[in-house]
Amino acid sequence: MRITARARTLPPPATPDAVTAAEETIGLPLPPLLRHLYVEVAELYQGGQDPSGHIPAGLVPPYDWGCTNWSLDDFRDPAGPMWCNPQGEHWPQGVNLAEWLTGTLAETLTVRTLLESQPTA
Repeated sequence: MRITARARTLPPPATPDAVTAAEETIGLPLPPLLRHLYVEVAELYQGGQDPSGHIPAGLVPPYDWGCTNWSLDDFRDPAGPMWCNPQGEHWPQGVNLAEWLTGTLAETLTVRTLLESQPTA
């Protein structure tokens, strides 16, 4: 994400109609911050399918860390809490979308810190 932003190679913004269609497909509205980013900045996630087949309804993957490690946005909550989804498991990251964006851009939130946050059973 940082590399793409610095290189100024972000994809174009999504149209409001495209976002509305995506919300209808998902069955939930996008959290307000994510909707704003898609319509005003760039359509950051261009996938759309559950990468693992194990993501609960209402969690949508806006970012792929690689190696089947995903950050998920919880569309069931307007605050947009983030979840981690490595290799089909999932747990709350303890941050909302705004905090997640700040942490990833500042490089204080990395795939390593996400994996280290995995709860122990």
